[in-house]
Amino acid sequence: MNPLRSRFEYFLARWAALFIEALPIDIAWLIGRTIGYLTYVFDVRHRRVGAQNLQRVYPELTPRKIRARLRKVYDHLGKVMVEMVRAPRMFGRIEFSRANSSVKRRVSRYLTLRNFDKVERACRNGRGVIFVTAHLGNWELTGSAMALLGLPLHSVARTMDNPLLDRYITRLREVRGQKVLKKHGLIREALTLLKSGRRLGIIIDQNAPVDNVFVNFLGKEAATTRGVASLALKTGCVVFPGFSYRSNNSPRHVVVAGDPIEVPKEGSREEKIRRITEQYTSVIEGWIREYPEQWLWIHNRWKTRPAAPLRRRAGEQENR
Repeated sequence: MNPLRSRFEYFLARWAALFIEALPIDIAWLIGRTIGYLTYVFDVRHRRVGAQNLQRVYPELTPRKIRARLRKVYDHLGKVMVEMVRAPRMFGRIEFSRANSSVKRRVSRYLTLRNFDKVERACRNGRGVIFVTAHLGNWELTGSAMALLGLPLHSVARTMDNPLLDRYITRLREVRGQKVLKKHGLIREALTLLKSGRRLGIIIDQNAPVDNVFVNFLGKEAATTRGVASLALKTGCVVFPGFSYRSNNSPRHVVVAGDPIEVPKEGSREEKIRRITEQYTSVIEGWIREYPEQWLWIHNRWKTRPAAPLRRRAGEQENR
């Protein structure tokens, strides 16, 4: 990337973040909603993708209702952006090794944890844990939730094209008590972490053009990463689906842990990979249907298509 452009984008983002961080939350939210609305107006390409995805999943919706739902999606994303840059003010710094009582009291103003007792039990027993989630609610808060339990999370993130922005976003994430791992060279480090009983967070609802397995997602076969299931098979760790959702259109979020998904005892390796992937994908799909305005519909989730034999098999199943 051009160095001058990198610096310009970085300083623009930093000044905007400092401005938003200094404002009262109500005004900051108003700015976030304004940014969301302006993005909706001018982001024609992603708005078109979102409309196509919504029409595919909800064929009963009229074009007017699809546009209304998309506006809510962009409104939500504007709020997520504001919450991310305000993280140092909202949370302070959560130490990666532990979260003390004062930190827990401060963060509890914004986060409520549900059903994390099974996650804690697996971690206390020395089991490695993969926490799989989606771009639903404020997905950036999962690491904070684990840090509150004194169980810090290593989160997988893509390296941004702008290295200055990449370092800045990484700092924002690590302020909230998580450690960021980059996708490049991830497998070896992930194996080491999970075998030593640590925790790994992975977002799994984006199109996986390579190293994928096709499973049903919101009514259509979707290319999904097989990395989670492969790591579970190699390490014997537990997979927990989880997500967050915004509570009552406020800065408060509820972070929910689903039931654990264990490695199947029977079947071929490929069958086990498919079953694990189908299970957590089905759980996350249910949450998206419950909170559709808080999911990232503007991503081309079904871009990669299965080979012809798989498409024919899927069509035969739909016609039964």
